[in-house]
Amino acid sequence: MVIVQSPDKKDIVTYVEGSVSGYSKFGEYGDVIIYQEGNRSIIHRAMLELTLESSSIIHQTWHVPSLTGYDDWDIIDSNDRSIKNILHWNENEGLLTLYATDVSTRLVLKNIGYSDAECSVNLWSLGSKMSDGESGYLTKGDNGETNSNFDQSTGITDSLVTDDRIEAIAGIEIPWLGSVKMLVSGNGGDVPTNSIVCLSVSIVVIVALIFAVSWFFEKRASSKRKDE
Repeated sequence: MVIVQSPDKKDIVTYVEGSVSGYSKFGEYGDVIIYQEGNRSIIHRAMLELTLESSSIIHQTWHVPSLTGYDDWDIIDSNDRSIKNILHWNENEGLLTLYATDVSTRLVLKNIGYSDAECSVNLWSLGSKMSDGESGYLTKGDNGETNSNFDQSTGITDSLVTDDRIEAIAGIEIPWLGSVKMLVSGNGGDVPTNSIVCLSVSIVVIVALIFAVSWFFEKRASSKRKDE
């Protein structure tokens, strides 16, 4: 179970930004956000923020300042060749420019998370659905097996996650408590065995602690009565 906070009360730190500053949340760099996709709420990590500076039928220019000084990324063409050069990437200004010949070009982030995942997305396709000046986030789930790529590349969402779609930012995690909801709702088969064991042990410990505290105060009260 996760306790969340309003996105109006905190600036979102992306995975790329967190890997540079050392900021982490829930075991990985950056913040985890909850965003709306249709009638669902998706809780995934904000990986990279991009702004479409300008676009036309012959070019797209993206402002991605957090990639400046960040090494684990690349621009790959349809032949799997790196084209991260002065024509496409302006390091000083954090500007990434694509041309009409780059419609199949992918932005790649490397060595992501504990699984060292390599994730990519077709920026030209994303930009074709956006207006100049519009910003948004690439997002991804932490599980390297079930979420092996960006949400924007796996069909979870077909666009960058804009601010108006962000419902909350994950703040504090309460381990294993979410298992109760899954068990009650009939999804117990999806709860890992270790989560059930840890939840059971936690309940026993909490109950024992309550009895211990109750016994302590009762013992002290009894001793006080004897003294009186």
